[in-house]
Amino acid sequence: MCLRESDTIARFGGDEFVALIEDFSEPGDVISVAQKSSMPALAFHAPGRDLHLSASIGISCTRTTARTSRIC
Repeated sequence: MCLRESDTIARFGGDEFVALIEDFSEPGDVISVAQKSSMPALAFHAPGRDLHLSASIGISCTRTTARTSRIC
């Protein structure tokens, strides 16, 4: 498992999920979690059609004292 017990994951929409990762030392720590969570694109073959499944990950960081978020 790449998330810690102190992290939070929630369903944000139909097929969207959000992971709240707090108390990290540097942005590289969050990138490491994203890399562990990523999956390769998959292809499925059904009669008469090919189906492709993929995922994307976006990262946004903010300081706990910030009033607005900034991309790190």
